[in-house]
Amino acid sequence: MQVTIESTADLERRLTVELPRDGLTQKINEKLNALKGQVSVDGFRPGKVPLDVVQSKYGAKVQEEVVSEAINESLQQALGQEKLEPVADPVINIDETSAESVLRFSATFEIMPEIDLQPVEQIKLMRPLVSVTETDVDNLVESLRSQRIQWKPAKRPARMGDRLTLDYRGVVNSQQLPGGSAKALQAVLGEGSLLPGFDEQLSGKSDGDSVVIEVTIPNSYPSEEFRGKKATFDVEILRVEMAELPDLDDRFFRTFGVREGGLAAFRELVKRNMENELQQKILGTTKAAMLAQLLEMHTVPVPETLLQLEIERMKKMAGEGQAEEFGKDADLTSQARYRVSCGIILTALAKKLGISPTSELIREKIDFLAESYENPEEVVAWYYSSQEQMASVEAMVNEELLVDYVLEHGQITDQPMSFSEMMDS
Repeated sequence: MQVTIESTADLERRLTVELPRDGLTQKINEKLNALKGQVSVDGFRPGKVPLDVVQSKYGAKVQEEVVSEAINESLQQALGQEKLEPVADPVINIDETSAESVLRFSATFEIMPEIDLQPVEQIKLMRPLVSVTETDVDNLVESLRSQRIQWKPAKRPARMGDRLTLDYRGVVNSQQLPGGSAKALQAVLGEGSLLPGFDEQLSGKSDGDSVVIEVTIPNSYPSEEFRGKKATFDVEILRVEMAELPDLDDRFFRTFGVREGGLAAFRELVKRNMENELQQKILGTTKAAMLAQLLEMHTVPVPETLLQLEIERMKKMAGEGQAEEFGKDADLTSQARYRVSCGIILTALAKKLGISPTSELIREKIDFLAESYENPEEVVAWYYSSQEQMASVEAMVNEELLVDYVLEHGQITDQPMSFSEMMDS
């Protein structure tokens, strides 16, 4: 086997391999002779089919198989010999003009760039120091209750926080205001869904009241010609309702999957979920900061093959209906380039530092991802049934290990923060 290599671009390589055909001919003949005792051909007893008949019927297929096997085997041998790792399957081209005694083919592919990695000790990161307090749990419990509000007739004048059902019609200088009319519109006073000044003038009104409201059209109004002008609204209040929060009882707890243990078990579930969200938020924020500095510290050439594969993957994730639109968006290419660059530098860094996720850590991550689902066992089985999903989990674990390493060896500044500050950042 004769191998030559050439650089056709910064990251593109072309291997040309020459194989003597006599070895291929021998393998073809061996396969055809083996077929004599296996195939059935009309007019001949099993095992007695003449070689020329087998050659006529199966020769082309056998030759294709032998050539394909020889190309794949010799290509892997040549790549190992030249210490090359393609980023994707090479493009194979058989040279039909080569001599009869030689099979010549070329394999064109891109390789990973070599990154001159800078010491991670140069990376400067802020490490958030955050914990979930009982007050944080109280706030979320109340938020969860407010998401399950039931509206009851108020039987009193409206207050801020009440829900009103309204008919109204607005005019400006006797001209009907575009978008200024509605029937049976529901609005909660104080939430800002109505024009500024509306809520205050509705407060104190009751079911069945008719009221004339005057407001100034804000500069954010869709119809530009009406902005800043005085508008008059004739309003009929059809219904005033007050919010009734659900009790913290077993019925409420069951809607979150807590069937025993009462309030204490529910609060523990809420706190555990908050801590998981906090952990992921801190990890994501720290990783983003680490990646930003790594990309600033290094020049990362991006193989065009990987870039196009990432673009196609992002289009697929976004949905077929948006693929054409994304194809025209320069931001998609920019995002894909960023992701590939991050993948390259993280892979190089993990290799240099000897970081590799163990099967135990991968399983822990899968269990963590699955625990929030109703049937965690099914989710775990789904991850293990797909090489693609397993690869994505392995990448996540690898990134977390790298973040931990940088937090241990980099220039780290601790910054105390509240839970809300961290989650809103």
